[in-house]
Amino acid sequence: MNMNNNRPVVTIVVPVYNVEEELNRCVESLVGQTISDLQIILVDDGSTDLSGELCDAWADRDSRICVIHKQNGGLSSARNAGIDVAEGKYLGFVDSDDYIEPDMYETLLAGMVDDEVSMVTCGRYVHMGDTVKNEYTTPEVMRFNSADAMKETLLGNIIDVSAWDKLYRRELFDEIRYPYGRISEDAAIILQLLDRCSDVVHVGKCLYHYVFRTGSISKSTYSHKKFDVMHNCREMTAWVEKYKPDFSMDINSYCCAQMAGMIECMICSPGARKEWGEDYSAYWGLFRHCFQSYVTLGGHKKVEIARVFAIRMHLYRLFWLARQVRNGVKRYV
Repeated sequence: MNMNNNRPVVTIVVPVYNVEEELNRCVESLVGQTISDLQIILVDDGSTDLSGELCDAWADRDSRICVIHKQNGGLSSARNAGIDVAEGKYLGFVDSDDYIEPDMYETLLAGMVDDEVSMVTCGRYVHMGDTVKNEYTTPEVMRFNSADAMKETLLGNIIDVSAWDKLYRRELFDEIRYPYGRISEDAAIILQLLDRCSDVVHVGKCLYHYVFRTGSISKSTYSHKKFDVMHNCREMTAWVEKYKPDFSMDINSYCCAQMAGMIECMICSPGARKEWGEDYSAYWGLFRHCFQSYVTLGGHKKVEIARVFAIRMHLYRLFWLARQVRNGVKRYV
């Protein structure tokens, strides 16, 4: 199936940091893919547990795996290090505490039906304790042009900003890298990537398993590091104002939903509002500024609408308790 001399068809970049308990599950799901023409890059981002040794052991077992050991620089730095040495025609990302379906990359690759398709995405299984739910899935294969894909991503019903539920043509990342030292780094560049696309395909299936892990950066309770979400919203808004002014209501709606999530996160994190009061005020300021665009645009998920209006009406604690009962878990924010 090799499409370019001896180069792999798909390169999968896996940032690795202190995940010795989850890493084997992740890598097993990669080496067991139904397509074999893969390059798997494990980027050991300065792990202090046995993760680095496990990466080396996997490389000894499977020649498709290569390992980069580097000083800790965060998720963006690790992804960028993998992108820099990626050899595949197509590029994918998997977080090392998650795992994927055996046919994920075969299915995504099949979605590259012609040269006009630049990115293919899928739905996900979200694991929260013993609860598993489907997100960002569709009943059928769907195809979007670049502009519609941007709108769908900002709306957040079908396409998400996340890096790891997608397959990209490698050239999309020419001169584009993830911002160093930032969390929620996926959102920071997704509009730029989509702007380079011709068409985007959703395969209509859940293929990625997203697992909440206590203590992980993006899946834990509030700290000031999460203010990166605000930085992303500001930069995305500036980009839209410069390059896509017709999307102003879409980006405002997106920012409103993001701020609602951050406000809820702070409410659910004991002491957060007192310790990071300026963050809380900033979130509320942008939330109020964007709220009318959110209402006017419409088309949002019911659970998101409930959260946004609960925040706006200062009923967030009631909403949070109701969601706990609905999900059957104690706290995942």
